[in-house]
Amino acid sequence: MYELSNEHGVGMEEDYRSIGLTVVWNGKGGAGKSSLAALIAFEANVDCVTNDPLTPLHIALGNGRVKTLAPTEGIPKGISKNTDLVVDLGGFLADRRIADFIKLARHVLVPIIADTPNLNASFVTMKELRNLTENVVLLPNRLKVADSEALLPVLKSRFSGFPVFPIRESAFFPNLFRDKIGLGELVVKDKLAAHTYRELLKQVGNLMDHLERQH
Repeated sequence: MYELSNEHGVGMEEDYRSIGLTVVWNGKGGAGKSSLAALIAFEANVDCVTNDPLTPLHIALGNGRVKTLAPTEGIPKGISKNTDLVVDLGGFLADRRIADFIKLARHVLVPIIADTPNLNASFVTMKELRNLTENVVLLPNRLKVADSEALLPVLKSRFSGFPVFPIRESAFFPNLFRDKIGLGELVVKDKLAAHTYRELLKQVGNLMDHLERQH
């Protein structure tokens, strides 16, 4: 089994959720990939791999839980579809490693922002993904209540067959990199946070249940 961390996550006896190899990718930047990758890594108690040399994941998770691939470095040995690991990928499919990770992954999570430029770019991303995998999960991200009524039916109609898990806009995500604590742990420690983030907690719980159930 692939092991990265000596303190957390994969291969350790601590409680973690078995989500398999989970890739977070969208060819369009600014969709919230790294925030979602950090969130899922915290909730599943697993480590991260990224191809982004400027990743903020180290800030949230610590250096011991994040491996940044060198520009010419491929998929690390020992990683398979069943490896419980989050992979945060930036860039285009011209980087062959992105396609290799996508084809190997148990889940490919595609964050989508509800504005026209991001939607158009995400539709291109989905077209590219169809040639590589069927293991796609759509994540309408940073979703405002007003946007959800219009966006969700469009996604479910255009990409019928792919599961859709909306993630609402929340102050939790910028705070994640400041406080370095996952949502599940936060709401246990802070009753006010449990109330403030109750809807987000439900959404994240639904997503995590799906990732574990499909493993």
